[in-house]
Amino acid sequence: MNEIDLLLELKNINKFPIIDWEGRGLNPSSEEIINSMNNEVNSFIDFLTKKLNSGEGMSKEPLIEQIQIWIDDWDSYDFDTEETEFIVEKMCDAMKICHVDCQSILI
Repeated sequence: MNEIDLLLELKNINKFPIIDWEGRGLNPSSEEIINSMNNEVNSFIDFLTKKLNSGEGMSKEPLIEQIQIWIDDWDSYDFDTEETEFIVEKMCDAMKICHVDCQSILI
């Protein structure tokens, strides 16, 4: 599987199952919030997929710069701290597929 296939696979799953909330010692957010969280990660996956399809994601450094711009512009104010951290964790999973170390990004 290539990176785009792996990103699409990640996009098509529920990234925030109840068992993962419990594993973090948290009560799950409402279904509406969890859907919004999935949508946020899916939007990020769409961004990464577009970059890879356009060839912009072929070089690691420009991709890191583009991810940083996306993250800087990301409006996370609809989510509390735990939800935001959970979203970022899933975004990092997507970045790993693209061979980008999350520690290269200021979040």
